[in-house]
Amino acid sequence: MVCAVGCSLPATTFEAYRSKAAEAAQEVVSQARTAILAAHLAGQDRLLGTAVTAQLKAAETAAAAVVESFASVQPPDARADHLRARILPVLERASDAITRMRFEAKRGHTAALLGLRSSLIEPTGVLEQWADSNA
Repeated sequence: MVCAVGCSLPATTFEAYRSKAAEAAQEVVSQARTAILAAHLAGQDRLLGTAVTAQLKAAETAAAAVVESFASVQPPDARADHLRARILPVLERASDAITRMRFEAKRGHTAALLGLRSSLIEPTGVLEQWADSNA
């Protein structure tokens, strides 16, 4: 929630914009890790289907709010435009993967859920690496 509030404030410098991007990336990584763990536990029959769906719904809602909030921040300069063009699609891809995971969990399709978990690992790694080097 902190990022969702913080990201909605204007960024008047590239450094402020980069900070907002790093906060958004860190929050989406956190939600993606939650989704990955929920899928892992579902695959091991260690978490009930309703609990998996609830965890994924919460992760989906939080990730989508962060992406929407960051997307609404106007880049202050051309460097920020370039940063936005690189980071926003990765944030959106991770958020979308979480949504698709929820769909499959709700349908009881554990194998598909586990497959989507794999598709979430790449954007999560990219975001995590980028956030660590830009925080």
